[in-house]
Parts: sequence; C-alpha cells; structure tokens
Amino acid sequence: MAHRNRILTILAALTLLVGMPAEAASTSSNSGFSKPSISTPSTRAPSPTPSYHAPPPSSHGFTKPAPPPDEMGLVPRTQSQGFSKPSPPPASTGNSGFTKPGATPTATPRLTSPPRSVVDATIAKGQSKSALAQFDAERQRYKAPPVGGFTTPAAAQQSPVWRQYGTRWRSADDYYAARRQAEGRLPAPARVYYSQPPAWVSAGPPSYGAFSSHFLGGVLLGMAGTLAYDQWAYSHHTDPAYMQWHEDMERQAQDNAELRDKLATLDARVADLQTQHAPVTDKLPDDVDPSLVVAPETVMMATTKSGINWWVWVPLTLIVLFLAFIGASIMIAHNRGKGSYA
Repeated sequence: MAHRNRILTILAALTLLVGMPAEAASTSSNSGFSKPSISTPSTRAPSPTPSYHAPPPSSHGFTKPAPPPDEMGLVPRTQSQGFSKPSPPPASTGNSGFTKPGATPTATPRLTSPPRSVVDATIAKGQSKSALAQFDAERQRYKAPPVGGFTTPAAAQQSPVWRQYGTRWRSADDYYAARRQAEGRLPAPARVYYSQPPAWVSAGPPSYGAFSSHFLGGVLLGMAGTLAYDQWAYSHHTDPAYMQWHEDMERQAQDNAELRDKLATLDARVADLQTQHAPVTDKLPDDVDPSLVVAPETVMMATTKSGINWWVWVPLTLIVLFLAFIGASIMIAHNRGKGSYA
C-alpha cells in the first residue's frame, strides 16, 4: 500500500512539471514579464491602390526597410545595396540615326532658287539681243537649272560676289567681251577645263549662287594642287554656294573615279591650309579674270536696265525728242510770222 502511494505521488509531481510551461505561455506569470512579439512595419498606400505587405522577418528578428510603393502602389525593384542607377537620357539622333557623343549634327545650308519665269522675264526686259542669245545658248548645255540666284537687279548688285568682282562691267555685253579675252589668257590646262568642261559640270546646273560652274567644276578642280587655286577654295569653303557645289560633286564622285581623285586632292589642300591657319582672301589667281568666276545669270540680272529694253527705247526716245524740237521750232517760227503781220 505504501509502495502504491509513492508511485501516485511521483506521477502527480511529473504532471505538475509538464503542465507549467503551457500555462505560463497562455497567461502572465507573477513576475510581470512577457515575451516581446515581433511586429511588422505597416505601409500606408495611396487609395485606391493594391494593398502592400512588408516581407516577413528574418531568422534574426530584423527586417530590412522596404522602399515605399510608387504612385501605382507597386514596390520598385532595388539592387542588393538598395540603390538603383538612373538610366541615361536618350541621345538625339540625326538623319542617320546616330549621333557622335558631344557632336551636334550639321547640315549644308541650301540655296533657294527663285522662280525661273520671274528671272527670265526680268532679264529679257533689260538686256540686248546679243547678250540674251549668248545667255540662252549657254543654258542649253546644262541638265539642271541654276542653283540660287536673284529676282531683282538690286539684289544681284548687293551680293558679295558682285560687289567684289562685278562692278567693272556696265552691261552684259561688256561682260561677255571681257570673258572671251580672259579665256585666251588662261594657262593651257585651265583653258581646256573652262572652255571644254568635264561631264560632271554639264551634268549639273550652270551656276551655284553667283559662282560659275565652269570655274568651280572646271578650272578650280582641274588646277587642284596649285597654291593660288587652293587658297581661293580654302577662303570660300564655308560659303553656302561652294558647300552646295561640293555636296553635288561628292554625289557624282561616287560613280566617277577621276572626279573623286580631284575632289580628294582639293579637299586635302584645303585641310592643310586650315591646319596652318592661313589667311582668308578674296584674291583670285593671277591668271584668272573675274569674268570667269561670276555666273552669267548674276551678270544678266545685275546689269538689267530697270526692266526695260533700253536698246529699243533709247533710240525711240531720241527720235521723239528730235520731233518735239522740230515741232517747237515750227511753232515759234509761226508765232513770229503772225507778229510781223500785226
């Protein structure tokens, strides 16, 4: 009996020992201490947006702060250090779709050609028959109309090329006479390039702005490598007319090896002069007369006589003045005769 009571006592003690932790976990102990609980940070999301839940705590009881949601209620992805590298802004592109870093795309300035009807009408009203005949015959040799140009005599007279080279001619007839003489004074190679220009000259327009294509595409390219001609090209290589001519020559040079070589020679010499910071000058080579440089159309427009056919109206005006003088003389004589009879 005593042995039985001892066993029951041991079982009761074991029961008390096992039940105490469970009871302590469900109720507060007498010491007033409770195990702290881990709380998750709450995130306030704009309304209406999807709900946002912070990630669960790690095994060490610490949670890395998460970034706040954006306007759409979404949490942005971050790298391992919590930092996102900003994306560079897209670079602007030119016509080719590619822009060299730090470079600004540039385009060749384009010359605006006036309506041919306006130019032809203005020239026809103020030039001699011989000048018009030469002018029209020359234009038939080219496959394209002039590039650029002027619509009034005043505009042509104010152009830098005319003011530099053209003020010496009082009429288009004077210009054509001076040009015929100047061709004979050219050195033999240059004379051939001017009087019998290569195919790339006749394949384009007769002029670019106030410059003659005979000079640019014939003499200037033909004499490339000669210092005086290279200096003129260097001094004018930023002129819009020169730039547009050069652009057209580059286009034709893609299918013409001879033109490609001559253009490369000229460009190399211009680049050398740029490197040397050579002075810019309007001086022509000693054997080149201005009449070989200025475009015929510019001369025809600049020397137009106020839009009238002066070669017709000047003689008519003189005849009218003569008849008026005869009429006045007759009237005076008649009045004097009346006075004598009185």
